Amino acid sequence: MLRALFATCLVIAVTTPPATAQTVVDRESWRPSFEHDPQGGVLCAWSIYIVIQRVGAVCFPEERTFQTTIDEAVRRLDDFIIVNMPTSRQVLDEARSAGLRMSRVDAGLGQRCSSSDRGLRDVLALHRQLRSRDPELMRAEIDRLLATPRRPTMNPCL
Repeated sequence: MLRALFATCLVIAVTTPPATAQTVVDRESWRPSFEHDPQGGVLCAWSIYIVIQRVGAVCFPEERTFQTTIDEAVRRLDDFIIVNMPTSRQVLDEARSAGLRMSRVDAGLGQRCSSSDRGLRDVLALHRQLRSRDPELMRAEIDRLLATPRRPTMNPCL
């Protein structure tokens, strides 16, 4: 399970190509930091939550309470990243799309929602674990993570 979670965390890293590479993500406003942030890796949380959000929307649409909670968390993370990176909504959306493509979670997701899909098993397990928690706990964790304005970083990640 940790292997898949680590791969999910690297979504941001793989969407940030070398300076010489051609990319759809605007490198002037999308420059993820990998410095250690003692308050927590906002980009790490974002990279995990966008995958969980997508899996929930496609595989578990009936789980409205959890989906509303994860949607709210991602929206708050988005706003924090846009203000503190700084970047634009368009660039963040491009990074999200690129990250979901690179994570390979999005490819044919509708047909892969069963836990027998080896490539999705760990993500589904994490989704189950997160949705079994009290939504207020997730909100409180996001409150703590976003309490201090600062440049979003990837580290620490898990």
